[in-house]
Amino acid sequence: MAAIDTAPLENSLGFLALGAYILTLMPTNLRIIFPQTKQANLPKWLLKYRRLIGILAFCLALLHAFLLVKKRDLDFLDPNTYWIYI
Repeated sequence: MAAIDTAPLENSLGFLALGAYILTLMPTNLRIIFPQTKQANLPKWLLKYRRLIGILAFCLALLHAFLLVKKRDLDFLDPNTYWIYI
């Protein structure tokens, strides 16, 4: 029986951060592209909680970056680190 590989936690956190960021941008795009959605509940809810969703996106992205740096054991004070990634 074959096991399904699961994504690492840092990849999942990055994907959730991207999704939360897209949710913060959605209300404006919905109002511009589909003006009839101004009265719908979803854009109103997203506008109401836009700041909280943005903070959640930032926290998820920060945790994503922290876990990636920890996993790769990067030393930002070593010039060789920059040379490798450039």
